Amino acid sequence: MERCHLTMAGEIDMANAEDYLALARAIIAGCHAEADTCLTIDLSGVTFMSSSGLNMLVEVRRATTDAGMELRLVRIPERVSQLLEITALTDHFGVANAGPVLA
Repeated sequence: MERCHLTMAGEIDMANAEDYLALARAIIAGCHAEADTCLTIDLSGVTFMSSSGLNMLVEVRRATTDAGMELRLVRIPERVSQLLEITALTDHFGVANAGPVLA
């Protein structure tokens, strides 16, 4: 298991976005201390993402940037990819998958 990797699953909304943000910040702190330069978030298991989830991703990106790290989203489901496009956030995140996960 990669040390600077976070896998998100299920519905990402107001009920759990803050928990994921806190977890991501803890991972970033550990990775930064080890001089790792990238946090990878696997979104393949995400079935829904609300505006709270999007805001959480923006805050995670801010935290990685503040730590001098890169944020890379991988295995993005089609529904999340569309949401990133609609909100003009696609270019805001590093995307490292060959294509969206179809679900």
